[in-house]
Amino acid sequence: VASGSKWTARVTVLVEDANNVPVVGAVVGGSWSNGAKGSGSCTTAANGTCTINKASLGSRTTSVKFTITSVSKAGYTYDSSMNEDPEADSSPPGTAIVILKP
Repeated sequence: VASGSKWTARVTVLVEDANNVPVVGAVVGGSWSNGAKGSGSCTTAANGTCTINKASLGSRTTSVKFTITSVSKAGYTYDSSMNEDPEADSSPPGTAIVILKP
């Protein structure tokens, strides 16, 4: 999302259990790289999704990368090998994605 000379990268994550049922209250954590620094996290809502933003990216930053490093909720075990990407625009699938400047 662009605003003047700055822009915001947004990543929306869906957390599901082994039966593809959305998981409410899972904490998703990750790190920004390739033009951005730091980490971000969010907690999934009733539909199993949450969004992580990286704001105030400069106009010279043409893309950034977000990599999921953890998903946690009591009673669940995160298995990154089960990650999926329905849009097929992340690598490894469902784990890391490059967001292009709009």
